[in-house]
Amino acid sequence: MSAYNNAPKHALTIYTEINHTRTILSGLEELLNNLQISSRRRKELIQVDHVLAALFDGVLLFSELESLVIRLGEVNVKRTVYIRAQWARHEEDLSRYVSRLVSFKVCMGLMLSKLRW
Repeated sequence: MSAYNNAPKHALTIYTEINHTRTILSGLEELLNNLQISSRRRKELIQVDHVLAALFDGVLLFSELESLVIRLGEVNVKRTVYIRAQWARHEEDLSRYVSRLVSFKVCMGLMLSKLRW
């Protein structure tokens, strides 16, 4: 029952994580477009295959989470009982996605900070 009652708060957390991830991906895109500006020494701290592997995993994760969130629909206090129940039913899956998304953001954030140093 608490998952049902907390569905709006949980949804807000997930939407926030999705928006933060979009911001990081935009920053990474901007940085990759201007890679020649970063110093050679900083670029050598990160191997391209590590960035690509992390980015590939993050994009897949983001896509899966976004797809699930879209299917569940927007939840708020005034929405239907069914939508809140759907969010509550998927609470464990959503929590796993958010945990993985936070790990991705930390990884990408570290890589970005090394390149922007």
